[in-house]
Amino acid sequence: MGSQPSKPGLTRVEVVVIILCLLMLGALLLPAIQSTGERRPGPRQMCNNNLKGVVLALQAYHEYHRTFPMGAMHAGVSPGGDPPIDGTLGPSWWFGVLPFAENRVIHDQIMQTQRPGGPERQAFCADDMNAAGIPLDRFVPEYMRCLSSPLPLSESVTGPILLPTYVGISGGCDIAPDSSDYPPDVEGPYEVGGSGLRKMLDTVVGSGHPTVYPDNRHLLTDTYTREGVAFGDGTIPLRWIDLQTATERTVVRINTEQSCKDSVLRIDPHPAWDRTWRYVTFNAFVNGTRRVFIADMQPLID
Repeated sequence: MGSQPSKPGLTRVEVVVIILCLLMLGALLLPAIQSTGERRPGPRQMCNNNLKGVVLALQAYHEYHRTFPMGAMHAGVSPGGDPPIDGTLGPSWWFGVLPFAENRVIHDQIMQTQRPGGPERQAFCADDMNAAGIPLDRFVPEYMRCLSSPLPLSESVTGPILLPTYVGISGGCDIAPDSSDYPPDVEGPYEVGGSGLRKMLDTVVGSGHPTVYPDNRHLLTDTYTREGVAFGDGTIPLRWIDLQTATERTVVRINTEQSCKDSVLRIDPHPAWDRTWRYVTFNAFVNGTRRVFIADMQPLID
């Protein structure tokens, strides 16, 4: 009885070759598989990235100009007056940071309209800009918009200009003497040169960054380390002053100086209220690090 022929099999070399081919194929496909599994940053992360970009642009502006951009600039020649109630407003601080956020071309185009020979009185009008070939109606930088914001993209469906969802304030506005922005129970108006001002108190002295509470009785302020009301060791008080009784209380003692190798760093607390007029934020040094604190003022307010 004859034997049947054996089935052909794979040699060891062929098995090794096949395994190597599979490993190489897996190495080639793995990066593609990983990239498809990566999550795109969510709205919160994208918003944080936008704010970081704005801060970097502001820092670059400050490095170049040695100041921060103004909140809103006057356009054209100053109309005079004190205050200049007939002033024409130009572009905002967003315009100032454009060259430092990779948008120099449109910045230079707008700047030409703010010089002699531009539109009448050099007013910043989006419709005039679009008509002059400056495409503000199509200018939508991602860093100006938060994806989760319910605000519309522009003033209307067709433009004429983007509405940023982030707000920044730099400097004040010139307002008319009869404006409602002047409290009716405060003497004024106060002139830009300082005339017309009066002392609130003669017995409580010092300087800083004061804010009068809405009850018009209390004043919150910090001070400077060289002032007489400071503690003399680099710490200062956050002062809660009663304007009626001419008395004050120390809200908190703040460290505002940090010794370095060759110098001393100093910060200003700059106390600022929240919109509810209950909480106050301020800067301070703690263990060599600048930090921001929140103080609940309700016990003092009551």
